[in-house]
Amino acid sequence: MIATAPALLRRQDAAEFLAIGKDTFDDLLKQDKTFPKAREISARRVGWLVSELASWAAARPQADMLPPPNTAHKNRARGPRSQPEPHSEH
Repeated sequence: MIATAPALLRRQDAAEFLAIGKDTFDDLLKQDKTFPKAREISARRVGWLVSELASWAAARPQADMLPPPNTAHKNRARGPRSQPEPHSEH
């Protein structure tokens, strides 16, 4: 059996692919001129090309900061410059 990745994603899946919420996805559609445009799949359906979403994400600037406290991300407690705990080998 050959497994293939989808070429197009619906809005919710495209947002999940980018690790953002649907509202943020919609804001990017409206405000970011570089954000990929939807492709027409049929008369009543659109989708976003995975390749264009991946290219857009790869072009985003690298971040030096941790997620803000309101994201509930578990790594925020480490502080701005701390390193992860080294793994000990036994």
